[in-house]
Amino acid sequence: MPLRWLGAALSLCALGWSVAWWSTRQALQLENHLERALALPFQPLGRPALHPDGRIFVVVGGAQLMALEPSGMLSWNKRLPGPVTPQPVLVRSDLLVLQGAGQLLGYSLGGDPRFAVDDNGEVGDLPCADPQGLIYLLDRGGGLAGFGPEGQLRFRTELGLLKGRRLIVLPSGQLLAAGVPEQGPPLLVLSEPTGVVVARRRLGAPAAGLGVSPRRGELAAVAAGTEVLVLGPGAEVVRRVGLPAAARSAPLLLRDGSVFVLSEAPGSGGGWALCRAGGSCIPLGPVAEAAELSSGPLLGGDGRIYAAFHAPGRWLLPGYHGVLSATPAGGLWRQALPGPVSSAGLTLGWDGAVIAVVDGERYLWKLALTQKEDAYHPWRVPVGNPAGSSHPWPANP
Repeated sequence: MPLRWLGAALSLCALGWSVAWWSTRQALQLENHLERALALPFQPLGRPALHPDGRIFVVVGGAQLMALEPSGMLSWNKRLPGPVTPQPVLVRSDLLVLQGAGQLLGYSLGGDPRFAVDDNGEVGDLPCADPQGLIYLLDRGGGLAGFGPEGQLRFRTELGLLKGRRLIVLPSGQLLAAGVPEQGPPLLVLSEPTGVVVARRRLGAPAAGLGVSPRRGELAAVAAGTEVLVLGPGAEVVRRVGLPAAARSAPLLLRDGSVFVLSEAPGSGGGWALCRAGGSCIPLGPVAEAAELSSGPLLGGDGRIYAAFHAPGRWLLPGYHGVLSATPAGGLWRQALPGPVSSAGLTLGWDGAVIAVVDGERYLWKLALTQKEDAYHPWRVPVGNPAGSSHPWPANP
């Protein structure tokens, strides 16, 4: 008799766990949108750089730069001379660069070293490139440096931006930089490609990130504190939009004027959220503790917004990591992945599909596009490297 009762109790527990597990997945709106898992010989350390012809360049464990054919077959790998920011930057159709400890490293797309020049940068800095193949860096001395296609120094303009450095190349070719000087308030600086400063503006809080705007009459935006400042052609503020909590990423601006940003989850006591400026937030969980390279939310080629999420486990129920996808109107689903999305965050293919790097996994995970958005604009990388996935050579898809 006791054994029968024990068996019945265990059966009820198993049934209850199954119901709770199913309910959790339903509540999270987990769906399968995985298109491909590309196996790598080593674990990727950062976001890949993607060539329009499908080739992939990625920094992996063992201090190596690796190139893959579109099929995923290894093309070549190159031992790096030391630590680097683990994200290659595609500058031209025949050149990529990496930021090392005080040096800018250039390689051909066949893996041959092209140059190694002192640039006063540090590991963690991310160079930018414009459509003409010119390279820019906001260095650790607070200066804006410009380099030519062969690594030669073109200019260095002292800006005094020593901490919290942010830099992007704008569609106009101008450069937008932000940071905190040794003394005084945080600053925003707009300059020409020659390094000539066009405008300076004080900020009320350090910049969490910079983003470009696809709207006519708007140049870019900066997320700082609990607001996003949208800038006009002369860096004048043309719009201010409030946030429910402090911003922690670059802003994502859409054609309809809406603005999305990753922020502290309002009132949760911890974790992050995907927030629409002036609107509501979607909790993401504790997903980006060290996301210095994270670009924040991304706009996919299907017009959906993507960000990493983590739903912690409760009691005996498993937790889930992966990618959240939401429409601007609020419809969403989540794609579970086998581990936490890397602090390097997400990136976009030339077709606008999201690619994720997962901590501890030797794969690149590509999500399928749910549809193709005709109004999708190519300047889609919010933090500083349009050359990484929207450079106009050899063709703008």
